Amino acid sequence: MKFGGHAVLFKDKIKTDTEWVISGLAKAGCEGTEIGSRFFGTEDKARLLSILDANKLQMSGMHVGVGFADWLNKTDEVIENVIMPVARFVSDMPNKNIIMSGSHKDTEGLDMAAVARAIDKGAKRCREMGVAINYHNHSGEFEHNGVVFNALADNSTELRFAVDLGWAFHAGYDIIKLLKARKGRIKYVHLRDARSQGSGVKDFCNLGEGIIDYKELLTVLSDVLGPDGWAVVEYEEGEEDMNRYANAMKFLKGFGIR
Repeated sequence: MKFGGHAVLFKDKIKTDTEWVISGLAKAGCEGTEIGSRFFGTEDKARLLSILDANKLQMSGMHVGVGFADWLNKTDEVIENVIMPVARFVSDMPNKNIIMSGSHKDTEGLDMAAVARAIDKGAKRCREMGVAINYHNHSGEFEHNGVVFNALADNSTELRFAVDLGWAFHAGYDIIKLLKARKGRIKYVHLRDARSQGSGVKDFCNLGEGIIDYKELLTVLSDVLGPDGWAVVEYEEGEEDMNRYANAMKFLKGFGIR
């Protein structure tokens, strides 16, 4: 597996100070970075590629958000106007990954099986371009025994999953069991650490400072992700300090598990 750092911590600096963010993540030891389309957009690809190449850093994937209701009620519009621009952006990159989040807060009254089939329609269009849509969860998808996540997985065939293991852990889910159960659908994960599990309190912390057993987790991830899969550290809050990523890379690589 390959280790990356999510650029979301730096918000719009990925657009306004791209060189600083990319070079900093590269110097921290990251092999790639995930970038949000809401911050960078899809119009300045040549400049981004030039900076990535200069720093020998890959883009592991580009994130986009689409609400579940929009997938159900405006399927074709979402695919053409939201998904396809991102798919074209990554289609000629080494890692052809769209990381797509929904909104577990808008599931009430929705037929989630139908939502899954609508997303799968977009995922099929992407696959025809060699691009994968990887669904990115928060905690809500794993509440109530993972009913939303399982509805998405059980009613789709093209959709893959960029499982945020920190949010799943926060919801009280067994992340090792999850990875083993959905092996084959998961080639991308987000890594976090937490000081507690299932408490209802968001208690994330820097990698290595929490209670997640990373030796066991990385052993399982090595098997599930394979050599080309991505494990991407995601920090969303706190100090915009590249040392957080440098320490995370040192921590992860210190296990010698790839």
